Amino acid sequence: MIASLAMAAEPVEWRALGGAQVDSDSHGEVDLGIRSGPWVAEIFTDTLDARWEKNGERGRTSLGVRAEAFAAGLLITPWSDGAPDPDRALTASYAGPQASFAWYLPRGLWVGADLHGRAWWFGQVADVAPPPPHLSARGSVLAGWWNPSLQALVGGGFTGAAPVEGGSTLLDGGENYGAAQAVGQGIAPHAWAEVLLDPGTLVAPVMQFRAGYEGLESVMYAPRLGGQMPYVIPLAGAAWAEFQAQTFVATRVTLAVGDAGAGPGSGSGAPLRPAAGRWVARGQIGADVAYFKGIYPRYSPYTAGAFYIGERFDPVGPHVGFLARLELRRGRAWLQAEGAYSPTIPRQEHVLPASAMLRLGVDWGTGAPW
Repeated sequence: MIASLAMAAEPVEWRALGGAQVDSDSHGEVDLGIRSGPWVAEIFTDTLDARWEKNGERGRTSLGVRAEAFAAGLLITPWSDGAPDPDRALTASYAGPQASFAWYLPRGLWVGADLHGRAWWFGQVADVAPPPPHLSARGSVLAGWWNPSLQALVGGGFTGAAPVEGGSTLLDGGENYGAAQAVGQGIAPHAWAEVLLDPGTLVAPVMQFRAGYEGLESVMYAPRLGGQMPYVIPLAGAAWAEFQAQTFVATRVTLAVGDAGAGPGSGSGAPLRPAAGRWVARGQIGADVAYFKGIYPRYSPYTAGAFYIGERFDPVGPHVGFLARLELRRGRAWLQAEGAYSPTIPRQEHVLPASAMLRLGVDWGTGAPW
């Protein structure tokens, strides 16, 4: 009832987007969102996110719930040794509450915190025995600096996960490996840093730097690397979320020509952008470089095909990928197209180290999109 009254008192805004990355194991995304005042509800393909958000001069508060239906971490389409590996596929689902806070300080500085708890379920797709249900909790503290051309962020905290029932609690190998290791358990630290530079001029160098460490040996919380779509550390020429990294350093450097407001202004990781009253465009060419140490889930020879985290990559890289991107915008409507190729990512004979991406969207607002 309270939510209904709030929705009636505030204008109702909406957004939408659709996109796909085409490669040897193509994926798509569909986003829909509606908001009024502090109430926001969004669908990110198979994920539902509903929350109350309050922004003010001194900070921001966000309280909500989030649930994903079946494709968490893209475990449903894993890769191994440079090719899709459907024999390792699992479905992964979660649901739980989330709370985040940010306090604004002078001169563009801010500090914040993020907390969430999740219940996890897994389903069988191939011959892999799914892990038992799990509970996890994650808490992070954050600090950053923002101005229109440069943003920086550091964060860290602790993550814990444990099976609800069954599964091994040991990580020492041999016959004690069990299905629970697909998620990991115990409590471990995590940390990351980001720097984003975009001067916004007609001709500009654009740089994205990201580094992170995930102490919990967990498929579900391991940062994903690969591809050009959202939710991952970009690596041009790789498949979407192809790699699962425990430790990583990744940089994207491009030369951009055109209007910096041409790209998306909503959706995962998108900066706020004003609506353009005319057609605007921007092109970029550049490269990704990534160096990482991954964790690699495989069948266990000791538990008749159970799924676990037991084998770690040696450090991988540096991998290099090259990209070309075009962005167009009019009003709230936008288009993004990108092609990518990597000469260093290992590929089996029938798999190309290349991909293409196309996304179309309409940013937050009311009425006609342009």
